[in-house]
Amino acid sequence: MPTLSPERLKERQEEILLAALRCFGRKGYEATSMRDLSAEAGVSIGGLYAHFDSKEAVLKGVARLFREREREALAQRQPASPSSIGELIDELWVQYDTAYTSNPDALKTDVLLLGEAIRLEPLREVLSDRDRQNMRYTETSAEAVSDLKDNARQISVLLTAFSYGIAILDAFHDDVAPSDCFDALRVLLGAGQE
Repeated sequence: MPTLSPERLKERQEEILLAALRCFGRKGYEATSMRDLSAEAGVSIGGLYAHFDSKEAVLKGVARLFREREREALAQRQPASPSSIGELIDELWVQYDTAYTSNPDALKTDVLLLGEAIRLEPLREVLSDRDRQNMRYTETSAEAVSDLKDNARQISVLLTAFSYGIAILDAFHDDVAPSDCFDALRVLLGAGQE
């Protein structure tokens, strides 16, 4: 097997992980085999094992890739400075819509990662780190809203839980529109008329 440059090696691993994302999104983690992954990635089974020694390692790699991309996205934007709870919810909707609406495989895989994190400690650590980053971002944004400033931490936890719930509903139910859920949250919090 020819030696790949470090840049090409990283690119190839990301190609495999994106292929895994598609497979896991379509078939689920348990039903996806290493052969499925190699076929989807267009690499031999031996080539796949040269990059990842198990399906669990691939899953952890997918989670790390998610985390890296989210860190890059968060680093490129400053916390929002909303003037109302409605604007804060609008910001969360944009984040959700950007991540999942055009990529249903990402949504399904993210929900799958939540389930697998129950039994895989390294995966749980990756997702916990992601949650802490997202909650810090939301807390900083909530602090900009005068009505929320004193409860910014609790608001950030609540909105994270809400986002998880919406993702799970969205992954399992074709008749649930996430935008309707965000609209309902605005109404519940008295932010619908801003």
